[in-house]
Amino acid sequence: MNEDFFHVSGLLRYFDDHEMMPPTILVGIANVDRKRDFTYPSRDSSDQRDFPTTGGSAKFIDFLQGELPAFVDKTFRTTKHRTLVGQSLGGLLATEVLLKSPGYFNDYIIISPSLWWDKEGLYNDMDSLVNALEAFPDRLFVSVGEEYPVMVAGSQFDQVGGNCCPKKIT
Repeated sequence: MNEDFFHVSGLLRYFDDHEMMPPTILVGIANVDRKRDFTYPSRDSSDQRDFPTTGGSAKFIDFLQGELPAFVDKTFRTTKHRTLVGQSLGGLLATEVLLKSPGYFNDYIIISPSLWWDKEGLYNDMDSLVNALEAFPDRLFVSVGEEYPVMVAGSQFDQVGGNCCPKKIT
């Protein structure tokens, strides 16, 4: 909250002031336990030992796709267009939503996703998850740092049949 929200809201204000994007509602979610909410259950015993509260992403995804938009739609004048933005563990969550619960969000902005989680489990399953997708996002933006090689490799993309799909680099 004290880091990214102010930066993102400032960028949105700038783009709105200069008519470079449509009116936008920015929803920032203050989080009690981001390791719990942004990670799926890890099969890696060291993850389980080092991060005992993790593995609650399914419940958080239900919140993102159910309770939260119901509140926002009731409170504000909205459209059905939705964008999910996540960075680091939030990027892991956004990648999980894109690959495992697609169709709700139109656009994704994924920044340095923590694809190292679960011994790179989501990255290793990426090809089969992409092949099983029935809904593709309208737009997908991925940006990564170089903290972990898997973060860079997992963000490489091919254009397949007009849809943007991850391309694993070996």
